[in-house]
Amino acid sequence: MNEESKEKPPGGKNALEWAVFGASLLIVLGVAGVLAMEAFRWQNTPAHLKVELGTPERKDADWCVPVKVSNEGEGLASNVEIEVSDGEEKAGLTLDFVPRGTVMEAKVCFPGSVDPAGLKGRVLGYEEP
Repeated sequence: MNEESKEKPPGGKNALEWAVFGASLLIVLGVAGVLAMEAFRWQNTPAHLKVELGTPERKDADWCVPVKVSNEGEGLASNVEIEVSDGEEKAGLTLDFVPRGTVMEAKVCFPGSVDPAGLKGRVLGYEEP
């Protein structure tokens, strides 16, 4: 009997082939399970945007304020208009897209000084694609 017939029975699979098959099967079943869970969990709710402002940072003659915009809803928001004001001056920015479950970061800059205690940020509007 030759060695090739000892490793693999005629028409059968060796241990490596079974291991690859098993791993592939687990991956496919895992992906199908995640997709099924997302399909049952998904709700057709609009985007729910929140604005969070960071500590102003000096940049040359301007003060730049970090802005985080999070989308806690299920919908996608596009062309998101954000306004940041310090009581006297206003600055704005536009984010192209804020997908569900994400946090987008940006900065707005003000000329001169900024009162960190008076900073307020808000969403002016967005589109639902």
